[in-house]
Amino acid sequence: MVIVAAIVLSGGAALAILAIGGALLLADSLMAW
Repeated sequence: MVIVAAIVLSGGAALAILAIGGALLLADSLMAW
């Protein structure tokens, strides 16, 4: 169970990082306009 929880948490962290990075890129491109 601990291993599964660690995998889920790491996956969630990766998704959060991707979401934040995508939002920053989107905001940057909008500011460029």
